[in-house]
Amino acid sequence: MSHATTSGTDSTPSAAGSHPTPGFHQASGGNPFRAILDVSAAIVSSLNVETVLENVAASMAAAMMVEEVDVETYDPCAESLTHRVHWSADAPAAARPDAAPVPLSERPALATVVHTGRVVEQRLGDHELARDDRVALAERGVKSVLSGPLAVGDQTLGLLSLVEQRFERHFTSIECDLFRQLCDIAAIGIHNADLYEMVDRKQRQLTSMVETSRAVSSSLVLDDVLAAITEHAAAALDVHDADIYEYDATADTMTWRASWPADWEYDEDAERPGTVYRLDEYGNPAAIREKKVLVESISDPDLHPSTRREFETHGEKVMVTVPLRFGDTILGTLEFGEKREERVFTDDEIELATALAEQAAVAIHNATMYRRQSEQTLRLTSLLEVNRALASHTDERVFPAIARRCALAFDAPRAVIYEYDDAHDTLTARGYFQYQEVPGYDTTGVAEPLDQTPANRTIMMGSEPVVEQIVDPSLDPTTRGEMEFWGEKTCLNAPIAFQEERLGILMLIWTDTAQRFDDQELDFAMGLGELAAIAIRNVRLAKAGGVARPEPKE
Repeated sequence: MSHATTSGTDSTPSAAGSHPTPGFHQASGGNPFRAILDVSAAIVSSLNVETVLENVAASMAAAMMVEEVDVETYDPCAESLTHRVHWSADAPAAARPDAAPVPLSERPALATVVHTGRVVEQRLGDHELARDDRVALAERGVKSVLSGPLAVGDQTLGLLSLVEQRFERHFTSIECDLFRQLCDIAAIGIHNADLYEMVDRKQRQLTSMVETSRAVSSSLVLDDVLAAITEHAAAALDVHDADIYEYDATADTMTWRASWPADWEYDEDAERPGTVYRLDEYGNPAAIREKKVLVESISDPDLHPSTRREFETHGEKVMVTVPLRFGDTILGTLEFGEKREERVFTDDEIELATALAEQAAVAIHNATMYRRQSEQTLRLTSLLEVNRALASHTDERVFPAIARRCALAFDAPRAVIYEYDDAHDTLTARGYFQYQEVPGYDTTGVAEPLDQTPANRTIMMGSEPVVEQIVDPSLDPTTRGEMEFWGEKTCLNAPIAFQEERLGILMLIWTDTAQRFDDQELDFAMGLGELAAIAIRNVRLAKAGGVARPEPKE
């Protein structure tokens, strides 16, 4: 085995003016086989890469009798080295430095190790030492370094360095040859641990895919499926957190549907699953608009300022956003967040994330189809029940019955039927339904002047349903005050009219999360308003003297 120094000359056992150096013979009793056995034992002590690296560093330090040992990994694509392990006699427990990759162009001596496979010695007193290397040694207070490659076949995994800060040590040719042999043995152990970790990771990924497939096929309850997907996805990619957002192309909004860990403790004012965002408010709209995977890091100088603020607020270091694609349709995003370190995601990990996103897209599609079928069935049932109520009552008992069926049809926590009195220009609540009674909310029979609620006049005089959202900045101030007072997030208002006669308003109200509606849902709300109009006319006709009412719609 050969070695090289940065000055181009072989090392000597000692040099004028240098300290006597406790070499290998003193460290290992002159027995190279003992050193080889110690390093061999270190590499088979574990199949965890980090543990192997730490054990190799410790055994190398003992075998070569040095004060410190560094292990760095090599990235051939980026042509860089990343500090992975530092062992010190003062702190025997090896530490993993929090270091960013350093380009090889800034480490000339170490570039020689990587590209030639030779052992290279650097000494601070060597006048031929490259300037960059001299600065790097001086900054760390290092006097001597012996670096060797960690290579298996033609593949260079990284390098290992023996570091001396106490004095300028000259490594002998025998020590350098033994060091090179020890590096070869260490490289095999590290390579085997890497292979084991890769197989283990692939196994975990496959398990995650199987578990996710089971979750998708085992339930049509979308929230349960998405919660399972975020959990399995976070485990498969070993990330700090995972979230799923559903995209509504009609409203151009994103709804936060699932999050892992599921047991996070949110601050009182913090956003949480169920929150609806306009797409331009959502952090990564490019994943939807451009249909591409986004990888964002806190250290990226081109990171958008608003995204950087979000990262800083939530402690994120890396975020991967994957679109949920079903055919050519984008149904949302699957996000992976990492707060522990600024991690680099491999191509295999991005591919796995994309596969998991496809599973989530299938789940959303299946649940959407099931939900639409269920809603259609519920609407037909509701229409039949409303018609039964119309046929059964000609007095004001019909209004609570219709309000209840309307609320059930839309799964709305509250529903109110208001009747308009043209003579007094007032709205009077005739029928209420609430899943949970709220003291003071039910004001049945109380006439309210329409001049006090101009937004209601606009709704009643219109011919289309009106959706009011508490998050809408253009919401009428009076309406906003009422909604805030009663804790309401969304109101779907359908005008009640018979031909040209304005009879009132049907209100469907949500208090838990904001709601969005498609054209079919809005049309159905108008249909329920027409049935409420028939109920109002029937009651008025009955009070007027029992005049026969029209047959209700089927």
